[in-house]
Amino acid sequence: MRKVKYTQQNFHEKLSTIVDEFPRLDDIHLFYRDLLYVLYNKDHYKLALCQINTVRNLIGKIAKDYVKLLKYGDSLYRCKSLKVAALGHVYSDKED
Repeated sequence: MRKVKYTQQNFHEKLSTIVDEFPRLDDIHLFYRDLLYVLYNKDHYKLALCQINTVRNLIGKIAKDYVKLLKYGDSLYRCKSLKVAALGHVYSDKED
């Protein structure tokens, strides 16, 4: 249970840092905003940040569900296989 919670917390912190550290389009200088529009589409930029935020929330839901399943695991083998499945699910969603 601790490893699943730790992994979820670690991903949440890292992805939150990415979303928060990227500049908002309204806050940057006009020159850099125009440069961003020319080099990188504004809609694509916003969509990428939105996808990161969605993955962050999805990882939280997955970890919550697997922690609930781990609480009711009746054998050590089942808990271990649930932990492996949870970590695999979290890591595979990160890559999507």
